[in-house]
Amino acid sequence: MKDQEIHIDLNVVKSGKLVEFSYLTHMGAKIELLVKMMFGSQGLGRLTGSVRGTPSQVRSFKDALRGEKRYAQSFMRHGLSDARTLNNRYRLERAVSGLEKETGLKWPLK
Repeated sequence: MKDQEIHIDLNVVKSGKLVEFSYLTHMGAKIELLVKMMFGSQGLGRLTGSVRGTPSQVRSFKDALRGEKRYAQSFMRHGLSDARTLNNRYRLERAVSGLEKETGLKWPLK
């Protein structure tokens, strides 16, 4: 298992530096790796790196990742139609909406 170094810059869209669609694809892959590591996927090693952005951008990114984890855990525990899962999905959608507003990025990144 090797360390995974991930650097994410949430300012890329609002700064006007985003000129390639491939950057979004690359960022999406980094976020996918973060989510896999949250769930303890084997063989991924340890996570190092950084998330850059304004404090509100980083907070909204953290909230979206936390929401993703809670929604997935609720789905696995209770099923898709359970009220707890639906509530977590609603919270996730609000967190993603906040992230999109803060960063100008549209999710999912592909």
